[in-house]
Amino acid sequence: MSLTILLQQTGFIFIIIALTTGGGAILLYYIGLNNITAKVATMCELCFPISSVIFDYLINGNVLSPIQFASAALMVISIIRISRLN
Repeated sequence: MSLTILLQQTGFIFIIIALTTGGGAILLYYIGLNNITAKVATMCELCFPISSVIFDYLINGNVLSPIQFASAALMVISIIRISRLN
């Protein structure tokens, strides 16, 4: 198989993946940003890694290292402080 054919097939697969998974999610994300305040968007962004940690613990039983725990605590504190802003 020549490199040109391989690149064409691979490129086609990447386009399909971008349009069906990542592209659609990003499109919905940016449409949603038009309808919420910056404060809410920031809080949601900070919740994403925390929810990942919670699911990783619940599903895989992985526990945070001390530095990861401190980082997660800092994110929770940030979320609380942002939620108290006017």
